[in-house]
Amino acid sequence: MAKENRARYAVLGMLHYGDMTGYEIRKRLNEMVGCFWQEPSASVYPALKALEEDGFVTARRETPESGPARIRYRVTSAGRAAFGSWIVQDPAPTAMRNEFALKLLFGNLADPATMLRFIAAERAAALASDRGIEELTGRLPHGTEGLMWRLIADYGRSMAAATAGWCERAIKEIEAATAR
Repeated sequence: MAKENRARYAVLGMLHYGDMTGYEIRKRLNEMVGCFWQEPSASVYPALKALEEDGFVTARRETPESGPARIRYRVTSAGRAAFGSWIVQDPAPTAMRNEFALKLLFGNLADPATMLRFIAAERAAALASDRGIEELTGRLPHGTEGLMWRLIADYGRSMAAATAGWCERAIKEIEAATAR
């Protein structure tokens, strides 16, 4: 069985919140879900093309007074139905492919300074992610409209905090072990 392209559902989900250009979809995806769903920018446009071919979105060309022309997409009733069918399905198991963790697994075969550098970089990335999510959280809607967005932001912040905390403990442990 071919692996299903979930980029189309990320795009359809974003379009439920209003008409957007491909650029706006990419930007919003990165802001809203970048902490747990990395959708390559290059996959948004093929997904939009396929969604349009399937009748799940319509495309409208806009020509602003200044700047380049752009295409604004809108989800159709068929697209809403397809998204509705997808969102109630059980999620696929989370597949981890974390090169950082893989390198740490074999870190005893490298210089400890290299592993410390990797861990410090991972910590910095986690802290940066947390700051970005915190800034975004202030712009989320209040009440039930923004509940799921606020919960996923909290999930992202919790993951970032756990990662940063683990990195701090790992650095201390490696430094203590190599000081002996």
